Amino acid sequence: MADTVHGRMLSKNCNPLHRYKTLLDKLPAGYIFDGEIVALDETGRPQFNDLLFSRREPTYIPFDVLVADGEDVRGLPLKERRAILDKVVRRYGLERTEQFFGEGRPLFSAVCKLDLEGIVAKRLEDVYSPETKWFKTLKSGIFAESR
Repeated sequence: MADTVHGRMLSKNCNPLHRYKTLLDKLPAGYIFDGEIVALDETGRPQFNDLLFSRREPTYIPFDVLVADGEDVRGLPLKERRAILDKVVRRYGLERTEQFFGEGRPLFSAVCKLDLEGIVAKRLEDVYSPETKWFKTLKSGIFAESR
């Protein structure tokens, strides 16, 4: 999580990520995002080991906004938060994630074929919750589901 209101970046376990201070400095003030730090290869695919061993520059990709211009927006439905996030991403030139709507099986199949880590599934009407359901791909082609 990147918190530009309080000037910090935290892991999902709320541990400070001082190593990525330069990423925080690139984010707009007055916002708190939920996102991922990744290292992208030349094709734009995230490479976890490149991030782990600092072989590529890290990139922060926000996929949700919790506070916008100092206002808590977690109570808004995802559809409205994504509209806010899309404006912020364009205005500040941030990386972004793509949204997919409808049946998730074809998307999950494509994620497996591309050997990506997984997908996060949210309903457009849901308010923000850190307890989001996500699906992680495994090398065997099956998946692990978590909350």
